[in-house]
Amino acid sequence: MKNNLASAVLSILLLSSPTFAKSRNWQAVTDLPPGIEIAVRAEDLPYIPCAFEHANQKELVCEHVVYGPRGAASREFVYERKKIREVRLERGENTNGAVTGALIGGAAGSALGASVGNSAPGRVVGGLFLGGLGAVFGGSIGRSFHSVHGKVIYRR
Repeated sequence: MKNNLASAVLSILLLSSPTFAKSRNWQAVTDLPPGIEIAVRAEDLPYIPCAFEHANQKELVCEHVVYGPRGAASREFVYERKKIREVRLERGENTNGAVTGALIGGAAGSALGASVGNSAPGRVVGGLFLGGLGAVFGGSIGRSFHSVHGKVIYRR
């Protein structure tokens, strides 16, 4: 039993160490092409999705875009390297979040619209109208959330 446990622990350590060592490579961050979608986790903050701009030995610069009902608003973030805990690639486009947001918003709007009204035609019209509004609103907000994440390329 002890021999099997020791073998399992040794295997995990040997197999995981090259991956961990590779994720500590800051050069992988500085080599990223501008515009690629990443997520940065700094000290005491959650992951912030953004578009990579550039990085050097002291800092990482990226643009965070928030989508809302009034359109898109962007803000440039400058992270000090010593405060960055993790950088990971984001896979896919924001369409995954937009579709998810549209489905949730549409379903919620349809349910609310169908529950209001005294007649069957009123419920149908209310469900379609509020479902459409919910889908538009949910889709525009959902674009700010990534539902598929990529691998971690840097970890401190």
